[in-house]
Amino acid sequence: MRKSIYSLMAMGFLATSLFHAPVADAENKATDEKPQTEVQESTKPQAEVKLTTEQQNELVKLYQDKLAQEKKILDKYVEFKIMTQDTADKILTHKQEWYKNLEKSGFALPHKGFMHHKMHEKPE
Repeated sequence: MRKSIYSLMAMGFLATSLFHAPVADAENKATDEKPQTEVQESTKPQAEVKLTTEQQNELVKLYQDKLAQEKKILDKYVEFKIMTQDTADKILTHKQEWYKNLEKSGFALPHKGFMHHKMHEKPE
């Protein structure tokens, strides 16, 4: 008796979940006004943007402030003995080199290499 009750409950649950899924998809399709092609086009990378001197100066100030804050944070990690001074120096040197490269490019974020891990690159 117990098995039949559990099997009826399981079948009822499966039946309701199967019948409700297409309804939810139909509701989403009805409220979605943009065709799929427009959504895909909006995710394409934009053309290269050239920043004005004023915009670049704003970014210089922000990045210099950011580097100063990161240096203070690294100094605190060294003070609290969370990392060695050598490790902090390496991290800061890496961040400064990244900033120099960004400045050379006119603060245009690189498309490849920015947030791109070497393990994902294809071998030549």
